[in-house]
This record gives sequence, C-alpha cells and structure tokens, in this order.
Amino acid sequence: MYQLRDYQQDAVDQTFRMLTNATIPEAKPVICLPTGAGKSLVIAELARVAVSDFKGRVLVLQHRKELIEQNAEKIQSLLPGYNVGLYSAELRRRDVLNNIVVAGIQSVYNKASELGHRHLVIIDECHLVPERDEGMYRTLLSGMELNGRCRVTGLTATPYRTGDGYIYGKDKQFSHLIEPKDADIPTLIERGLLCKLISSNAENSVDTSGLHIRAGEFVSKECERLFGEQEILDACNELLAKTQDRHSVLIFSTSVNHATAIRHILQMSTGSIVEMIHGGTPKLERESIIDRFRQLRTRYLVNVDVLTTGFDAPVVDCVAILRATASPGLYAQIVGRGMRPHESKQDCLILDFGENIKRHGPIDRIRPKRKSESVLGFVCNCDGDECTCRDGAGRQQRICPACEVIPQPDQIQCECGFRFPIGFRHGSTTDDAEIISSDEDRVYDVENVFYRVVRPKNQSPCMLVEYAVMSSGKSRMLNDMPTQWIKFDSANSNVDRFCRQWWKKRTSEPFPENAYDAVKIASSDQFRKPSIIHAARPKGKNYWKIEYPGWLNVKEEVANETVS
Repeated sequence: MYQLRDYQQDAVDQTFRMLTNATIPEAKPVICLPTGAGKSLVIAELARVAVSDFKGRVLVLQHRKELIEQNAEKIQSLLPGYNVGLYSAELRRRDVLNNIVVAGIQSVYNKASELGHRHLVIIDECHLVPERDEGMYRTLLSGMELNGRCRVTGLTATPYRTGDGYIYGKDKQFSHLIEPKDADIPTLIERGLLCKLISSNAENSVDTSGLHIRAGEFVSKECERLFGEQEILDACNELLAKTQDRHSVLIFSTSVNHATAIRHILQMSTGSIVEMIHGGTPKLERESIIDRFRQLRTRYLVNVDVLTTGFDAPVVDCVAILRATASPGLYAQIVGRGMRPHESKQDCLILDFGENIKRHGPIDRIRPKRKSESVLGFVCNCDGDECTCRDGAGRQQRICPACEVIPQPDQIQCECGFRFPIGFRHGSTTDDAEIISSDEDRVYDVENVFYRVVRPKNQSPCMLVEYAVMSSGKSRMLNDMPTQWIKFDSANSNVDRFCRQWWKKRTSEPFPENAYDAVKIASSDQFRKPSIIHAARPKGKNYWKIEYPGWLNVKEEVANETVS
C-alpha cells in the first residue's frame, strides 16, 4: 500500500469532513494541488475511503480520452485489493459492476442508469468543466441523482478558467476550495517534493502586445505570424546555447508548421534526432516517442497542444515556451511539466519566448483575469464585458501597483507616492519577471494588525496599517512588516474610492473624517482583519501590494473552522 504525505492526507480529511457536514449539504469541494504533488494518490485514497469506510461506490471522471486508461491503471496499482473498472467506448470497455469505475465523460454522460448508484463522483482536471455546463456533466450528474444521492468533488492544479475567474464559490460549479496545508509550490520545492524552477530572460522573445483574444485565447494565426523564419531561427539558436547542460528539453510551439520548423533547425544544428508530437500523431507512434524521451534517448521533443495536462516525465529539466498563451491555466500546466523531481536533475530551466511569465506572473502567484480585466494587465471600471474606458492615447487604463487605483492619463506620479516609469503598464517587465515568487511575495498568516497615525512630508495625517505576519505553514515571522497607507482627505477621486472600499470591507462604521478617528475605530475588537494576506514587494521597490485571500474576526472563527 502507498503512504500519503501529510498534505495529501490533509486534502482527503478536509474533503470528507466537508462532504459529511450536515450544515453544508450542497458542498462540492475542489481540491487544489500543484502539478507533481501526487494527485493520483489523493484520488486513490478518496476512492478507497469511500468504498471501505462508507461502503460506497465511486465514479472517477476523466475529460480527455487519452488519460482514461492511464489513470485507471495507476489507481489499480495503488489499490491492488480492489477491482477497478474502466468505462470507455474507444477502449471497448464498459465495466459497470465494479465499486470503483474510471470513465470518460464522453462515454458515460448519458449512461447514469447503467452505472447505477454512485455515492461519490470524483472529477479529475475539473477546471475543464465548462462554467455554464448545460451538456455532458449536468446530464450525467442529474441522472446520478435519480439513482440516489451522490456527492461530487473535483481536483485540479488550476482552479480557474480564463474569463470566468475561479471555478468555486456562489453560483459556480464547485462550492468550496480545499488547499491542503504546506502544499503550496514554494514549500514543496523547499521540502524537495517538487523540483526547483529557474527562469532565464529570453533575449529573442517576441512582442505579443498586438495580439487579439478570441474565446479566451490569443488568435492562433496571429501567434503563428509572430514567429517568422528569423524569429524561429534566433529562438532556436538561443535555446541551443542555453541548454548545453540540459538532457531533456520539452518545447511548446504554436502550430504544426511552427513545430516542424523548430524541429528542422534543431536537427540541422545538433545532428541528432529531434522528435515532434501533435494532435494528428498516431497513438502508437506517440507512445513510442514519449517512451524514448522518458528514457533520455531523445534530448529535444517539440509538441503542439498535446503534452500539457496529464503528461508525466520527471526527467524534463528544461521547458521552452515558444508560444504565447492568454490562459493562466495553460501557462501553469506548461510550466508544471518540469516540476516533478528526478535524480538526474537539480533544477528545471524555464525559457519563455512568448512573454508568458511577464503576462501571468510567478507560477505560484497566478491570479485569473476577470472579464473586465485585460490579459495584458490593464484594468477598467466598465460594468459590461466591453471595455470603453481609455487613457489619453486611446489605450486601456493603467493601474498603480502600489495602491491599485487608476491614475489620470497625464499623471506621472500616483497620490500614494509611486512614480510611473515611461511607458508604464501593470505587471512585471522582461528584466524582472521571475518564475517563482521571492520570499517577499508569498501568502502569510496574519498574527496581528497595527494601526497608527503618521504624517508624510507635506501631506495631512494618514493611517499606517502594519501587518504582523508569519510565512504560511512556517514558524518564521517576517521582520519587515507589509504596510498600507490609508488616507481620509485625498483630493484624488481614485485614491479616495480605494480607501473607502478598504474601510467598508472592515467595518460598518461610517468613513472617518481623519486618521485619528480612524485609528480609534480600527483598534477596536469589532474591526475586521484578514486571517491571511498575499503580500508582494516588487523587486527593487519600497512599497507593498496586498491582497486578501482570507478574512477572520471573532464572530467568524467557528464558521471558518467548520468549512475549512
């Protein structure tokens, strides 16, 4: 039998606590685990506990037909004492009597009556479930309910969808997010459970600022045109120079033509066989290519939209992204191919030629974009899907990274003191883009919050907010406390709006007239404080950018323990 790691056991325990909690009968939790963190073990344990402890019957759903057999075999190997069934029309298997069945949604969406009563449905890669599913998943689950009550849970490394945001919450496919303790990417890397990631600024990256988005992704023809003959040649030459000490390089390309050109240049330059996989590659040939790559018989493997979700090759010590993607989920899946540890490597190099790190940020701090937010980092205040607000040059609005307010078109310095560089836009630049966040760009547990009146030079008094925080999952207290400045008489309407919204999140008391009254109210027990924050200090800057993933006050403490 397998042995679960602490965070894997925590994920299983939290899931069954929620599914058996009578106070939240409609709970449909989604478990978030980074790529390489052992999701298959968690699925196997969920199935084992449901069958052995609760005398239940389990259905594991896969979205991609290529992974059904692979995952069924893996679950069976982890549970040798159980007879794991398989339901796939393509594989000509229709097992329905087994207590645990792994199935493809395309094969079983209208076969609920055949599958019989299933107490637990586990949806793997659940971020692929459409936000407004009127089709296969809803048809299947509705049919399952006719057989008897079933509970649903999902697993993914990326709990969000482009344009739709997070997949959990009110009116979403899933109700709650389960993030096991100490299962974040930096912690798993520090523990040696994931491979260390390093990034190198690509000197020959393409300019993606002119790309358009259709259905949540960059227009493919535009992406292909970005990589002309010279761009491909320059990128390949840089790739060869930077991978001289790498033995397993996985390359992501834009199209079959693009991949063919990359393959040709690499073969001519190295004199070695370079292999390629795309959607039209026959199954047996694909398996042979992947097998040679895993055995280190092939150094370079180029693929087109194939080796993302579910591809497991721990030997990969370089991921080269010769494409651009607007999808944060796809970006995370691509980088995740190099995160599995292996005795043959010390780290994995991420070479990004499509400005993806610059666009989406560090892999452990990805935030899904709202429909009203541009994928390039600009933010607008429009209520609808179409952005109508523009700056003086006709471009989408900028946003201050220090206080998150929108400056005036001709404003060169924000009210908070941040000075905009020439050509400023929100997001990191190519020179400072990092694949993993720094020590000062993490999620922190908030031990306490302090409020005091300060008077900046030539300004009226304001309230300084200081967060006494501890690195999440660790005992180390951060010496340099993250801070915020809250103003109560700002002449800038954007700053005033930001401060009023900040205040409204914490108390029902009216917005105070001055910092002295504010400190008195904020110091009371009724003033709401976050339980955790994401505090990011941009490289070389003296300000903090703070987000609030979690809240806690006296009245909510018991409720939080119930659903977490």
